[in-house]
Amino acid sequence: MKSFVNAVSRNWRWTVFSIFTIALLIRVAFILTLQDGFYFPDSISYSGAAVQLINNGELGETYDRPPGYPVFLAAIYLLFGESILALRMVESMLGAFLAVIIALIGSRIGGKPVGALAGILWSIYPTGVFIAGLVYPTNLMTMLLACGVACLLPYSHQGLSPIRIFIAGVLW
Repeated sequence: MKSFVNAVSRNWRWTVFSIFTIALLIRVAFILTLQDGFYFPDSISYSGAAVQLINNGELGETYDRPPGYPVFLAAIYLLFGESILALRMVESMLGAFLAVIIALIGSRIGGKPVGALAGILWSIYPTGVFIAGLVYPTNLMTMLLACGVACLLPYSHQGLSPIRIFIAGVLW
């Protein structure tokens, strides 16, 4: 255990990179096993609203949900075309980045070994892997919330600045 603590403390950047890589590989392996289509009617609604936003500049008359996720999907569609695999790849990247954010939050609260353990656990946590393939706002919203929390947790030698509070509020 002591060697783990020392290794993580000395090689924090390498640890964070490894967490990201492991999380991404697991998520990509999972999404490659999924069918080429949506699993939930909500996902179809979000995707349809994104296509409407691109084509007509609006979400559609029947769309009755918050606009954030369709805007996110529309941006992906503009960059990569209307591809569910591209959506899932971006969601996998978000999930892997979320593992890094969780590691950073854990390191600020309990130290680098705690952060590394938290990031590793999120990397392999089945629900964390599963939401990468859903095409559902859960992954994006979790990322925004975690980034907001990270903004409010100062490093040990820094105070909490008004700009960090503002950014946390915008993310939330």
